[in-house]
Amino acid sequence: MIAYATFMYSDITDTYDNSILFLKAIARGELRGFYSFTVEHARMFWAANYDFMVYIVYGLWNLPVLLISRLRGIDYLDWSLGLLWCKTLGILLTFGKAYLICKIARLCGTPKKYAALGAFLFLSSAALFVIVFVVSQVDGFALFLLLLGFYFYLKGNGKAFLLCYMIAMPSKMFAVFLFLPLVLLKEKRIPCIFAALALSFSGSIFSKLLFGADPAHPAYINGERQPFNLFMRIR
Repeated sequence: MIAYATFMYSDITDTYDNSILFLKAIARGELRGFYSFTVEHARMFWAANYDFMVYIVYGLWNLPVLLISRLRGIDYLDWSLGLLWCKTLGILLTFGKAYLICKIARLCGTPKKYAALGAFLFLSSAALFVIVFVVSQVDGFALFLLLLGFYFYLKGNGKAFLLCYMIAMPSKMFAVFLFLPLVLLKEKRIPCIFAALALSFSGSIFSKLLFGADPAHPAYINGERQPFNLFMRIR
């Protein structure tokens, strides 16, 4: 609890700021220029440097923060409860991942007490403590979807499995390294394999089409994430 309440690294504060800006860009009709919008208006260290799927999730989660801060007339960046609310999402996703680990282990035939032990070992990891409670990296969102998709895969629900990976892929491309072997294990027809791959990348393709006219979007993909550099590219 001490780490949860006292550590606010730039990864979570930047995502907090940019997710609120994502909502503001939508409200102003500037969604297609969202990345440039954050270059101009971001007040933390980085402009938007993740795929839009991350900002959809965190934007919806932080919508109450934006509404309450406006009603109360306060700056959301100065509101500690708003920052903690944003950080809470990653913690809830972590407990969700622990639950899925237990469920997946049970589906694989692991006895109940050992499945619970696997979840406990995951939650007691020092690396997880630093990543979730201290740094609060947003990678947990994609990992939750990977585990959820794998759970549906083991249950034989192909549509739900594909949907989870369609959402996860734009967030973290490493999802393809788990998706492709799982598809190949069950599907041997070449056209169906390519169709599954095409659907899994549809979110990323849609992102490029949606933000293709925004000069800050390819700049962020190329790794030039510092707001000043992005601003100079746009000019």
